[in-house]
Amino acid sequence: VIDWVQEHYTGVAKIVVAGFSGGADMVARWSILSAHGKDGKSTAGVPLTAIVAAPGRMPYLSEIRPVRDCLSVTNSTEFECSDFRVPSDKHNGTADTCAGAWNVDGFGEKGTTPEIRSWFPEDAQSDYLASQGHAMKKVGVLDEGILKRFASKDVKFLFGLKDNADCTGETCSDSCTAMTEGSNRLQRGLNYMGHLKAELPKYRPSVGMYEAGHNRLAAYLSSPFSSWVWGENLHRPSFYKLPRVALVEGYDVGDLEAAFFSQRECELFCLATENCWNFAYSLASGICRFKDKCMTPAETMVDASSDRAQWVTYYRSCGEEKSQAEQDYDQVDFFYHSTARVVQDEGGDLPGGEHNDRFYSVVECEAICDEDETCNSFTYGYGMCSGRDKCVTLDAEIVEENAANAGFKTFYRPCPSEILRQRFEAQQPAAAPVVPSGPPVYQATERAVKDAGAALPGGTFYNRQYSVDECKHLCDKAQDCHSFSYGFGHCFLKDKCVKAEAELVAAGDPMADFWTYYKPCGAVAAVAPTNAP
Repeated sequence: VIDWVQEHYTGVAKIVVAGFSGGADMVARWSILSAHGKDGKSTAGVPLTAIVAAPGRMPYLSEIRPVRDCLSVTNSTEFECSDFRVPSDKHNGTADTCAGAWNVDGFGEKGTTPEIRSWFPEDAQSDYLASQGHAMKKVGVLDEGILKRFASKDVKFLFGLKDNADCTGETCSDSCTAMTEGSNRLQRGLNYMGHLKAELPKYRPSVGMYEAGHNRLAAYLSSPFSSWVWGENLHRPSFYKLPRVALVEGYDVGDLEAAFFSQRECELFCLATENCWNFAYSLASGICRFKDKCMTPAETMVDASSDRAQWVTYYRSCGEEKSQAEQDYDQVDFFYHSTARVVQDEGGDLPGGEHNDRFYSVVECEAICDEDETCNSFTYGYGMCSGRDKCVTLDAEIVEENAANAGFKTFYRPCPSEILRQRFEAQQPAAAPVVPSGPPVYQATERAVKDAGAALPGGTFYNRQYSVDECKHLCDKAQDCHSFSYGFGHCFLKDKCVKAEAELVAAGDPMADFWTYYKPCGAVAAVAPTNAP
């Protein structure tokens, strides 16, 4: 493909070869064996980058593998294996020998087994695999020139911070040879980074992290991927935030409840869910519930005293012209950056900002900081995080390598984003009226009333399915609306002051499948909460 592109197109500025999951496995092998990529360029001299995103199995450059202590499923992103040995049945501390097959392609450099080779006829192999494969079978090891060429290439590795599901649960290959690399994808990737440093002493792999599990959308929309491909971070937040959950959210189109999900994960899944235009999110539970309603910054929210006030609504633009608040929001850098070690001046502690009662991931700590308006950075290490009010900058002075707290890092985001967010939230409307106690404001007739009154301008809602509560809310917002006809998920606002004894349509009338909802004329409108998130 690369040869064809170079032959048929002139002026190509850059070529990127990227693969996710099984595709990443292929790109990893290709980046080692292909002639393309030497010194960061194609064979025709075009800048070339290879991106290996969330691979499942890595091509080891020699017969050594991580020792057993590096294969525990409890390892985190803070761990990097530095002990690699040749698997041996005589040493319990080494990886399994897999009956002598641990080092066959695509797990190592000794080529494929005769059985695997018999599955693929020679004419089905690509040129580079056929030629390099034969050389590997004959020599039994990777040529030194291949390793030197690989070390000169621009190869990026991208791993999911939560891509750590145990492979024995059918989330990735749990074959003997694959398990010699690690017990989950994240661990296998990090172990491989240690392997590259061990095999190529002067080589330092380029590594990025995205804040989700095994999700290709999360990988391709991540800041590292965007920067590697386009040269800058083009991924801006796609969602805007209401301080509390919206009173009317729309219909459910899905949810995430199986585990604790970060806000950004919910954004990505909403983008991948048909008809999802907003979602309700609970930081306390890590649950998000997807809805189909298009929203604006002027959306009415639940009252601050409501038991639903712990939820927040995130929404994306449905294509209408954006408000100034939304335009400001788009200019914000919401991504967290980290220092090599914790900064010397961390700033002040935040009330309730210490989180050390269990192991917290970086993603969880970012989400916690996001929900605190006074949090501009946090200190993280060993699964613990402490929120800070400090506005940290890229050139902030960090502690020495031998300092007692050198094992911690500072995570921060540019403070202008906080200023813009506060400005955005300050423009939100006042809270919805407190729901009164006692009987509901609206009453409903058994069938539609015969004299429904005049229709209100713009008071016909049948472009989608509306709930009764949504129609009540629309009537409360509309001037001169005292009742509405409702049926089949549609509502029609009326000016009629309906009384309980009003005459109804006959049972066989076309309007008999509709109801009339009404409130006494002169009553103070009160909006009832709808469809709990």
